[in-house]
Amino acid sequence: MSMANEKDTTAALWESWQRLHRIYSTLAREMVIDCTPCASLEDGTQVPSAEAVAEAEQWFATMDERVRIHHLGSLLKPPIRSMSRFLPT
Repeated sequence: MSMANEKDTTAALWESWQRLHRIYSTLAREMVIDCTPCASLEDGTQVPSAEAVAEAEQWFATMDERVRIHHLGSLLKPPIRSMSRFLPT
């Protein structure tokens, strides 16, 4: 892989990780999952250093150990209040 191609791939991966980090962070906050935010992913860096990538990989590995399937399921369930308009009165 050429250097330019590697940088493009890393930048695209980093952008995806930043979006996923927001989802995981919201999930952690809502489900009271103990985690320290990943500073490298939060600082808005567009092209990460090797150290930032390593930090993010470790953060995701830690979160993957802490997040359980029922946590993910709770994201998919609509709140009861929003369903009330579909229930008979």
